[in-house]
Amino acid sequence: MSVNKLTLTARYAGQILQNVHHFYIPDQVTGNIATLLANYRDHWLDVMRDNMAAETQFLALHGEEITGSGSGEIADLSLSMVGGGGSDTRVPLELAMVVQLKTGMAGRANRGRFYMFGITCNWLLNGVWNPTNLASAQTRIDTLKGRWTLATGTQIGYLVIHGPNDSSGEFRVVTDMQIRSTPGTQRRRQVGIGI
Repeated sequence: MSVNKLTLTARYAGQILQNVHHFYIPDQVTGNIATLLANYRDHWLDVMRDNMAAETQFLALHGEEITGSGSGEIADLSLSMVGGGGSDTRVPLELAMVVQLKTGMAGRANRGRFYMFGITCNWLLNGVWNPTNLASAQTRIDTLKGRWTLATGTQIGYLVIHGPNDSSGEFRVVTDMQIRSTPGTQRRRQVGIGI
């Protein structure tokens, strides 16, 4: 049983950006990290990239076992994928769609988020996400929730929240994923530093 850190690295508008996710794999054995990376590529990015302009380039996935009794396994996977939203003009670099992760428990340590960058420009309407596009994006996020949460997950692991101050075996299970109706600020990500 282990918590695993997965880092997605992408290039967007000349910037290197990263999102970090944590996944719990019950009964983890050697080789599970490589499987997790392949599953993420095939069953996470396939959904998430649909909302992103083709200017978004997905470069790499890095996975590492960070808790548990395993071997501390590490794996990397190079990517050659772009956003599936076509060549429409993107929103400004600093704006991103924020996906809120919820655990059903109160407190900041029990919530998380990740950013969907490279959203196309026609998605904004008077400073908020266009309701039609927001609903479309939430449908995609609901697909991810169905694949990657404990209750309904169909992948090798499920999404959890594990913070830098958590003990090695401490994590909270993500039960819901919701897109915020207002854009968030996609801060520049330095290589090696995630959310």
